[in-house]
Amino acid sequence: MLAVRGPSEQASAAVEAANARLAEYQHIRRWVLYPEPDLPRTSTGKVKRKDVAAWLRHIEAAKSGGGQQAFAASSDWMIALIAQITGENYQSVGDELRLTEDMHLDSLGRVQLAAVLEERLGIVSSNGLLEEAETLGDLRKLAGEEREAGEQGSEGAREQGSGNRDQGSEKREKRKEIIDPGPQVQTRRHIYPLWPWIKPVEWVRIAFVEAAMRPLVWLLANPRVYGPPKPLPKGPMLIIGNHVTTYDGPLIEYALEGRIRRHIAVAMAADMLYDFRHWRDPDKPPGKQGFYIFGPPAYFLITALFNVFPLPRQRDFQLSFAHAGRAMDRGMNVMVFPEGTRSAEGKLAPFRSGIGLLAKQSGVPVLPVAIRGLGELKAGNKRWFRSGRLEVHIGEAIEFAPEATETEITERLHAEVEKLLG
Repeated sequence: MLAVRGPSEQASAAVEAANARLAEYQHIRRWVLYPEPDLPRTSTGKVKRKDVAAWLRHIEAAKSGGGQQAFAASSDWMIALIAQITGENYQSVGDELRLTEDMHLDSLGRVQLAAVLEERLGIVSSNGLLEEAETLGDLRKLAGEEREAGEQGSEGAREQGSGNRDQGSEKREKRKEIIDPGPQVQTRRHIYPLWPWIKPVEWVRIAFVEAAMRPLVWLLANPRVYGPPKPLPKGPMLIIGNHVTTYDGPLIEYALEGRIRRHIAVAMAADMLYDFRHWRDPDKPPGKQGFYIFGPPAYFLITALFNVFPLPRQRDFQLSFAHAGRAMDRGMNVMVFPEGTRSAEGKLAPFRSGIGLLAKQSGVPVLPVAIRGLGELKAGNKRWFRSGRLEVHIGEAIEFAPEATETEITERLHAEVEKLLG
């Protein structure tokens, strides 16, 4: 049984190197590559032999006479890990594959990948190195370098059973850095503003929401509100919903009770905010945006009146999650649209995997909300002005157990919103 942290070809090379140093009767003649970068272990670092044996029996039954080399060649733990996060089935697996364009690993997916690498290998990408990986080869190299650096200070702790408890607490502290990387990480592109949180701006925002936004939503859309089935928690929540138009945020805020809608921070497409700040029109195709005189004023008003912050798709995702965590620490609710983009047909798209990590790491209840009718109106090019077909359905706040995985949380949240959509 072999476990490798690089490409599967390294397993064959390792066996050949070992056999070159062993006597003939000691040669390794049959081996199987474990699909994870390490064997399953107990809290004291011992290999779980029963689990390994059970896995091996399952593999032997499934192979039906196939050679171990064929099985090893198909087992690349890094590619399998990315496939699990993105839900993709990759036809080619070369190191030249680009993480974003070819493997469709977006910023939320990178967040989840960073968490899994930390969990399985002890790699903590608190300095943003994972964001710099452009290709699969870059990712392998960064993972190897971080692993080697981490092992220099942790090998002794694993050998001593008494040090395992301290190591576990260190691991939990490091995991927090995925959400809050601290001041050492500097963004090159996006701004995470704190000025909307000061009291005078907050008072203006509350006045706008109650005296302007809600009356306008009632006048223009007049959506019917259903739920929630139970009283909502008093503390901060993570609010998620389906994303159809640019008006989804105000529609959801309109439906929420006052104590919640008055204290919300909204994650918004980072590229859109970036274009506004640089005098460009984000609704026009790249290269045709030109000079947009209303760009900076629009950025200022949106940020002040809706308390938005950027959620990038490729880089600086850690700062975005850190900003969301600080907002929750101040008692704010955070609204995120897990689809990552507006649905062209108005149908619910798959959720980005990173929403499961944000829910897991933040530890706050998650409130699913669904906007009904807007997707059908958009797809049919029909008027929505007081159409009588718009509905906002508020679900029940969900609290997840600590042992729930990011994938399980993501799937559950998607199912809850889908159920609310009817």
